[in-house]
Amino acid sequence: MMNKRLSTTTDELMARLHKDWDADVKAFDAVYDRILMMSDALADGIVKQFPEKFGGTASPTATSGSKY
Repeated sequence: MMNKRLSTTTDELMARLHKDWDADVKAFDAVYDRILMMSDALADGIVKQFPEKFGGTASPTATSGSKY
């Protein structure tokens, strides 16, 4: 997920360096979409790790294993 986000950021940078404003806007939109996907994935992981903090109950798989 991070590699794809960095790739889309590179696309945005290259479009901007070449003053291809249409491509720059499209790349910006792609970067924005990717970062929203990443933030959703991170938030989902935090909720699954600490369900009791978000109104749920802890499951055996969420509390077993390493803390890290």
